[in-house]
Amino acid sequence: MIEFRSEMRRGRSGAAVLSGNRQDRPQPRRGEVLIKLHAAAVNPADFLAEDGRTARAVKTKFPHGCGLCISGIVVAKGANVTGRDLGDSVFGYLPDIALGTWAAFQPAHASHVREMPLNADFREAACLPLIGSAVIQAFEKNGPRAGDRILIHEGGGAVGSFAIQYAKFLGATVFTTTSTENADWVRELGADDILDYQLVDYRDELRDLDMVLDTLGGDATFNAFDVIRPGGAVISLFGPVDDGAARRLKINPLMRQILWFKARDLRRKAKEKNARYEFVPMTPDHTHLATIRELVESGRVRPIAAATSFE
Repeated sequence: MIEFRSEMRRGRSGAAVLSGNRQDRPQPRRGEVLIKLHAAAVNPADFLAEDGRTARAVKTKFPHGCGLCISGIVVAKGANVTGRDLGDSVFGYLPDIALGTWAAFQPAHASHVREMPLNADFREAACLPLIGSAVIQAFEKNGPRAGDRILIHEGGGAVGSFAIQYAKFLGATVFTTTSTENADWVRELGADDILDYQLVDYRDELRDLDMVLDTLGGDATFNAFDVIRPGGAVISLFGPVDDGAARRLKINPLMRQILWFKARDLRRKAKEKNARYEFVPMTPDHTHLATIRELVESGRVRPIAAATSFE
């Protein structure tokens, strides 16, 4: 019997723990490949779910696996798999699975993984699916268009660093907030104007922006309306959930009403500025993997990953 270890989340907020889980190595089913993992990402979505809080909004069965994004090598194939071969180096995400991606082996539907960018290692590839997909989704519906002026918060973070590079590829003028120690590095990513939050308040420096990409939530979501132009857009990955996003996430009706009530001040602020607000869930879309691969291989986006090993 071949065993492997996976990390499981047990229980809701206040009682959640992470524990190891040993079981037989899984076998790929019809349409699936089995991936031997070389790297798995820890994303913002994992922190939000780590203590089980999201289970109140989205039905979750415990114990529940941890992690979404992976990179690794295909070591087995189920029936009717095309386009994937044994030995392929792949990256992708695994939605709504029981085991999670913090494991040694993981089955995945063949359509949920793609060939890794040739110029990225396993660690870099694993960090791309969720953040890259979230940024692409935020921009494909809302801009920016060439010539737009956009503020991207936390340019030194995983999401911000991808967003800066992608916004520049789309032709935008990019402003970003970051720390003193990250200022030079963020400038290398392509940001046009760096606002060191340790030294200045960006609200004193910026006005009439076309768009703000909010990667912080909290006060930053509300303050974004102070710096956009009338008719501009605030697109948030961490702010209050608007009703449209709640429906796409299939959040239960009672929780949708609660979220709608909590967002009343935000709706009022958006109306005062004649601006648009949209929450973009950080949910990966496997159809964007090919775009992410192309962006990385062309050099338009450089993947940023911090390496940590857990034994």
